[in-house]
Amino acid sequence: MVDRFTSHDWGDEYQALLATKSVAVIGRSFGADLAAICLQCLGFGHAHLIGQRQEDCFLTDDELRAITPSCSVGCWDLDMDMPLSRHALPSLDGLLAGGGHDRARVEQWVGATPLVALDGAGPASVQGICAGMGAELLRATIAPLEQECADEPRIQVSDAPTLQRPDFVIAGCGGLGTIASLVLSYACVQQHKQARFTLIDPDIPERRNLNRQFFYALEQGNKAEVLAESLAARYPHEYVAVPQYLEKCSARHFRPGSVLVGCLDNSAARATAAKVMNARSIPYVDGGAGAHAGQVATYLPGDNVPMTPGPTPAQRASCQDNPIPSVITTNIVVGSCLAHAALYVASTGERMGFRYAARPRIALRQE
Repeated sequence: MVDRFTSHDWGDEYQALLATKSVAVIGRSFGADLAAICLQCLGFGHAHLIGQRQEDCFLTDDELRAITPSCSVGCWDLDMDMPLSRHALPSLDGLLAGGGHDRARVEQWVGATPLVALDGAGPASVQGICAGMGAELLRATIAPLEQECADEPRIQVSDAPTLQRPDFVIAGCGGLGTIASLVLSYACVQQHKQARFTLIDPDIPERRNLNRQFFYALEQGNKAEVLAESLAARYPHEYVAVPQYLEKCSARHFRPGSVLVGCLDNSAARATAAKVMNARSIPYVDGGAGAHAGQVATYLPGDNVPMTPGPTPAQRASCQDNPIPSVITTNIVVGSCLAHAALYVASTGERMGFRYAARPRIALRQE
């Protein structure tokens, strides 16, 4: 069994503490499934998912168990199974309420158990943002680190207008690219649009990736090809895998109306993306994430992308040089913000950006 709970920066003692905790997500939806994966990958000992599976769930029960082997999937109904709810919920260390269950409706069963309300409806990108921030907030509420505030954030994100002909080029299929591709795929289904996705990445999965890249396993092959196959099995879109570097891609990979979504890990790659943006006259949405913070910015052809490509070590630095590049909650929040900004620029032609931080308090600002 692959250990997905490695490469966090809070130390063995704290990780051992999380392993003693049992948490649950109430409700089944796209966002609830992502939240359950977050809790499991953070290292909680047990992450339960409670509720009847809905059509818009991301994963089947078997797939969820394969990704998160110690996650139990229950299907009791809070209202119909009142004795079970009264007994089971207060015994947990924390709860995320989603999938249409509001805070007041759940509080009657949980007693003093910490409860975080999760938005279980709305656009896929907003569900993803809420899932990542909700899981991070629950962790900070149950076991706060030093100088860490567990204040509940206000999540206010502008709606993404209706798409016309969605065409996304995802440069980088790592932690951010997998989430952005997933969220965009589901968002297009929500709008009843068939989309085209070009997935670009020359790399293969490595063990240090697995704490946040849950589509992959070791020795599975090229990331772009594995991600394209996985998404094509779930969504009715066209997926084209390009297992090479962005600068090697030909003009046929970029069409009028495409949006370039940069999920890149170094300034040289971002400089290449800026050149593609101007050469092909397409918008470029750039995202970056560290362990506990990230940002998203949108650029239009002719914009100055703030970077200085070159051969110095600092400019070549990437997540490969950082033993703790990110954690699952940061990737899901920033990846979902990337998807939301890509949807926005594809629909309106206008810029949108985000800044996210998880410490000392969880905060998301739309720009």
